[in-house]
Amino acid sequence: MNMAVVANPESNDSVDKQVIEFLKDMVIYLENRISIVDNKASILIGVQGLYFGVLTYIVSEFFLTTCQSSVRVASYVVLGIAFAVFVATMLLLLLTIRPARWILGPNVPFVRMEVKNYVIWFDNDFPTTPDSYSRRIDALDLLQIRRNYEKVHFISLQLVRNKYRFYRWAAVGMKLLVLCSAVGMVVLVALKWRT
Repeated sequence: MNMAVVANPESNDSVDKQVIEFLKDMVIYLENRISIVDNKASILIGVQGLYFGVLTYIVSEFFLTTCQSSVRVASYVVLGIAFAVFVATMLLLLLTIRPARWILGPNVPFVRMEVKNYVIWFDNDFPTTPDSYSRRIDALDLLQIRRNYEKVHFISLQLVRNKYRFYRWAAVGMKLLVLCSAVGMVVLVALKWRT
């Protein structure tokens, strides 16, 4: 017996609606993660600037002398290493907030949205009157909405991945700055105590 299977368009719509709701929740979750990592990076920028400023003040006030000595040379070395780590970490924190294509290129592939009858971004075909906009909204197709949500979710996921990649390296840089400055301070104290 040969029975043809008839697709039920209502069941497809139901699945599409469930997937759309799921993807909507996931995009909101990813947007929250983006906001959290941006806030963390902003706070670390301030903390790192303050830390480097205090380190510079301590070294220049207590160890840097006008006469030639091993303490003076060591002071410049400590400040130089700290400055290099400070700049690298600051760059990583800025890239966390705003990943750029021109440096350490973020790995987010270009994904073209389906804009036919679906308003997701303004382009040359963007409706210019409320009536044309309403006609586009009325012509929305659930499957097309789902596909665009899938693409938005994919792009958001890639963006979060890139932001956290830069943030993790920046956190390593912060730890390295603290470690280098602690070792440098021990060396400076030992040199100053010897002289």
